[in-house]
Amino acid sequence: MQQCLRRDLPYSPHITLARNASFPLLETAFEEARDEFGAELDDLLRSVSLLSVERNGKITRLREISLDTS
Repeated sequence: MQQCLRRDLPYSPHITLARNASFPLLETAFEEARDEFGAELDDLLRSVSLLSVERNGKITRLREISLDTS
């Protein structure tokens, strides 16, 4: 397994909730995921990022949603 470890690339732990071109549908998916899994997560989520992934692989952060973690 060590041969698959890429230390030359940065890694940010993440969970993909949805892939959709419609921003309102993405917001709905986030709300549904929070309602469904909010109490079951075994870690602390501080924010959710909405990203746009273009066909050429370019990723753009559209919005950062801070979560109340107090």
